[in-house]
Amino acid sequence: TRRSDYQTVYLDETGFDTCLSRPYGRCPKGQVLKAKISGKAYRRISLVAAQIGNKLVAPMTYPHTMTAALFEAWFERCLLPALDRKSVIILDNAR
Repeated sequence: TRRSDYQTVYLDETGFDTCLSRPYGRCPKGQVLKAKISGKAYRRISLVAAQIGNKLVAPMTYPHTMTAALFEAWFERCLLPALDRKSVIILDNAR
């Protein structure tokens, strides 16, 4: 079987905060920067998805940290049904 017979699937997980404030700022030399920052607690949103070519496949967002159980459920219920039978899956941080 040739490598070209297989569909290459890349997958990764990332997270981001809903807070868009910056912890640092700039001002002219000799002046003190003063700014207000909200004390509100912000949510962290995580995303797991796969990519085939330019297409995003089986994206899922969730409001907490990835666990093995969550990854396995997403992999089996969301990702695998979306793939061709002949696929090579490359995971981020795979060793």
